[in-house]
Amino acid sequence: MGSRLGYLTKEKPKCMLQFGDKTLLQRQLEAYHACGITNISVVRGYKKEKINYDGLRYYENTDYENNNVLNSLTHAEEAICGHVICAYSDIL
Repeated sequence: MGSRLGYLTKEKPKCMLQFGDKTLLQRQLEAYHACGITNISVVRGYKKEKINYDGLRYYENTDYENNNVLNSLTHAEEAICGHVICAYSDIL
């Protein structure tokens, strides 16, 4: 939904932009898996149907246009227990 990347994010969220042969989100998921982190939840908002990887738990923020990342985190509250890593999926 960000406007700074213009046409690049008109049809997909920033985390689904290709960098080489992988999306930004793919690269992050691979890094987590390499560290042994496999219990991963993702909060989706803008163009949520474009984010669909096997093995992830998804939560939806249907009001993403009117709130912020912290509010998005509350949608995945049930997944938050023990040690948690909260990360932006669209930061380069």
